[in-house]
Amino acid sequence: MSQVYQQKKPERNSSFASVQNFSKSAQAPAAVSDIFATRAGTAAFELERIRIDWERAQVQYDLEPTLFNQSKVAMASTAYQALLWKINPKANPPAEPQKVQKVVALPVPPVYRADLPAPSLLSGLQHFDLLHQEQSGVVLTWSKLSKKGAWKKIKPTDSRPDVTDVLSIHEDQNDRYISANQFHAWRIVAHIKSLRACFVDIDGFTDLHECLGRVTDANLPAPTFSVMSGRGIHLYWAIEPEGTDRLHIWQRTQNEICTRLTRQGLPVDGSAKDCTRVLRLAGSVNSKNGLKVYGHIFSETKFELMNLAVAVLGALPIEFNRPQIDHERALELDIEKEAAAVRDFRAAQVRKGQQPGHAPAGSLKGSIYGWWQLVYRDLIVIGDQLGGIPHHYRDKYLFIYSCALSWFADASALESEVRLVARKLTPGLTAAAVSKAISPNLQRLKDARAGKKVIWNGREGDPRYWFKSSTILEWLEGCVTPDMYPELRAIVPESVLASRRAARYKDSYTGKGVMASNQEKRAQAVLMRSEGKTQKEIADELQVSKMTISRWFKIA
Repeated sequence: MSQVYQQKKPERNSSFASVQNFSKSAQAPAAVSDIFATRAGTAAFELERIRIDWERAQVQYDLEPTLFNQSKVAMASTAYQALLWKINPKANPPAEPQKVQKVVALPVPPVYRADLPAPSLLSGLQHFDLLHQEQSGVVLTWSKLSKKGAWKKIKPTDSRPDVTDVLSIHEDQNDRYISANQFHAWRIVAHIKSLRACFVDIDGFTDLHECLGRVTDANLPAPTFSVMSGRGIHLYWAIEPEGTDRLHIWQRTQNEICTRLTRQGLPVDGSAKDCTRVLRLAGSVNSKNGLKVYGHIFSETKFELMNLAVAVLGALPIEFNRPQIDHERALELDIEKEAAAVRDFRAAQVRKGQQPGHAPAGSLKGSIYGWWQLVYRDLIVIGDQLGGIPHHYRDKYLFIYSCALSWFADASALESEVRLVARKLTPGLTAAAVSKAISPNLQRLKDARAGKKVIWNGREGDPRYWFKSSTILEWLEGCVTPDMYPELRAIVPESVLASRRAARYKDSYTGKGVMASNQEKRAQAVLMRSEGKTQKEIADELQVSKMTISRWFKIA
């Protein structure tokens, strides 16, 4: 059973006033500033630090008057007075901490009301469907008590029977949870892909009728559905799928919902406001009291995020109404003005497989230039799939990104392209950190353009960096997952590359001037020639070169 601690709310700023009065009174031999000057500097510094913590705790308590924040104010106040008395023993001794009454919270059974609909959310699959229809990202489930395999991923590629099987495992099991939103790979903000609901976690309150009444009193829209968690209530405002470009609007709306319900006296969990939160899954069991988790569905219609935000926040700030794509386009235009040499590497060269401008003629395929082009394309795939690079890999990702570009880009193009990518995939990284990540490759590119050489292993060579695929994979291990391997060409384990080489070897030459996989096409080409078609028509229809058709006819 949980333990709840209750404490009488102290009068606001009463402790501050007593300390200030003491410091100015005749009882004190010197003011607080004089004490700072006469006592050890460390004690004075510590006193000032505690005072700042005290003020911050008071501000936090004013914003969220929870029992936890109240205890922080009391602790800071006691610590400040105790240290002040230690510095000046003639001061009044610190007050005894207020006695805390210990109350045991017994499990409260759900309250049923005749005017509430009958429970209609009874299974994990129903819960999943209310949040994650038209799935585009990874949904995570969690078994709190499992030591191994606690986390399970439900991917967009999973079939309906597979999804049903995963969720059925959690039925009638203790302490099972599901993510409210969807992710690229893992449950961190950098991996968020699709926002699906705003929610609130209310602890120790099970009167759903009263809870909904307070939602109305808070002037909030009615929730889409609720979940009775066994010892509390979860309210959901399901939304149509939204991308990460509106995460700031979602977070502002989420915070406001929690704040308003807290002001209505509901014991809202103030820590359950982030987009990565997992909440109890319907159909599971709360092990603390043995009650089954179930819910009520109030509406099948989902909110548009912007409509919900307006209903909760009122008129949105100007920056919320401005389309996000305008910012991105403005950024691109600024970069184009800064460096006219910037090329659209993705569309114009890399993704079309064209030879980059600075690779020597005829040297792309099978060369260092061609290999770094594959690395560059892989980095684009990784960035697109993750939507944002995890915190610990941002500088490494940008370093490898700039290293790949250094083999087929101008210095100005490299710097501008990497800064654009940094703003999109590593928005929290400062400009100085971006410069530090790319400066080694930028300098080596300039050295290569100037014709400089380096000596490595007794041989003279290009000054730009050379790295093995295994080295790059090791540096980016937190960004590359096995489900990405089919789309990657270079940044994959050696075992994957070996299996690909083996597959290509199976498609060997027949000894008759044609590969095994093309024998059927050659037969079709011979038949089409007998029908009077030209070599160009045959090549276009079979999607091979005219030279290949000519060679096939010579050996036919």
